[in-house]
Amino acid sequence: MSGSYVRMICIFNGIPLWEVSYPPQTDDRLLLSGFLSALDTFVTQVTDSTINNLSTSDSDWSFSKVHGNEKILLVLQYPATNRVSLKRELQQLAQFFLTTIRHQFEEKYTSKLLENFAGDITIFDNFVLEVINPLKLFYDIFNRYDSRDAPWLASFKDAEKLFTAALLSVPIFLLVNSIDQFMQDPTSIKFLATIDGLFYGIFAQYERYDPKNSNGSNFPALNTIYFVTKESLSQIPTNVCMINLQDKAIQRGPPPLPLAERMVYELRNVSREKIESVIDHLRSVKENVSHITKLSNEGNVRIEDLHSSLRELDVDLRDAVIVSLEQQIPALRPIIEKLCSQENWDIARFVIPKNGAEPKKGFTVICPRCKKIIKLQGPIEFPTNEKILEVKITSKIPGFCGHEFIAYVNEKFEVQGYSQIKNLDVNHDLRDVFSKL
Repeated sequence: MSGSYVRMICIFNGIPLWEVSYPPQTDDRLLLSGFLSALDTFVTQVTDSTINNLSTSDSDWSFSKVHGNEKILLVLQYPATNRVSLKRELQQLAQFFLTTIRHQFEEKYTSKLLENFAGDITIFDNFVLEVINPLKLFYDIFNRYDSRDAPWLASFKDAEKLFTAALLSVPIFLLVNSIDQFMQDPTSIKFLATIDGLFYGIFAQYERYDPKNSNGSNFPALNTIYFVTKESLSQIPTNVCMINLQDKAIQRGPPPLPLAERMVYELRNVSREKIESVIDHLRSVKENVSHITKLSNEGNVRIEDLHSSLRELDVDLRDAVIVSLEQQIPALRPIIEKLCSQENWDIARFVIPKNGAEPKKGFTVICPRCKKIIKLQGPIEFPTNEKILEVKITSKIPGFCGHEFIAYVNEKFEVQGYSQIKNLDVNHDLRDVFSKL
């Protein structure tokens, strides 16, 4: 799927305030603005609803109202696809991108300023310059989107560390043989497409790693993927996520969050429809963290704000948002502690160690009958004289699902198999009772 161009246009009462397209277009934007505005007005009057998405023969369109004002439209145009399986994902991607730009526009141009707009469109020139690079990124993502393969990425060794790094905005270093050749390799394109599809809005930029610029206060930058060669490995910080694409392995990264373990399990073992659920989880974390970060930057974070953002989330999702906030905004820790105590929330926290070592922690098991995910909290010591540890899941375990079973884990607390307690014959070799994942 190759797109010809993408365009974003802001319309006020049928008149274009500004327009950005990539690659640049020279068609009549005044005529286009009038048509889109008239269409939106017609739909609103006839159906008493607003347009979110629209398809024409060669383009798909996403709409959003600036400051909720019926007169001010922000519209994103991108090439249409006839593949039903892609259409919803691309619409979600477009709406996410559109909403992000709209929020930035609303921050710079208040509702009162726009309502009193006198016709001088030069006041938007600086903002237009800010939109060009994000729009180009959207264009690049769109053109390689068809190559994405989330289950393939989840099959990487220790993929949970990559998903955790994404949730916590930990910088990622991608080990490549040649940076220039990497961008032309089909496997590399599939990797970037999958990263785009799953983590869009989390990784804002891709950069070549330059050891000469690695001593600045902004290095390594959050939400960034760095391309690095073997020659520079010794100079890379330890508290980052390192991916070896050739070996399909995450060589280094933060200890996995329960939510990351859950998402990787779903991508590896469940139907592809679950991919949408994983994407929704990732974007929910991103949006909640962004909202609280904005309040923090304004000095307005209250315990009520945190409670409002977190109370409707499931346990794993809430944990991920809280840990991400603590990593990015340490000053929020006292408020988070107070809220967790107030609500009796037991958060699965950890600290990313500076030396890259992993602390002993709990692990996750999945009931072989009902597939419920049960978290066993750490720290857990592994007996030094054992190679396989039997963990009985009974009513004494928090989160018990009602099905007693035994999980077998190795020294790394990786689940090797399960069996039902009632069928377990202790005289049998463990290999006879394993039920491989």
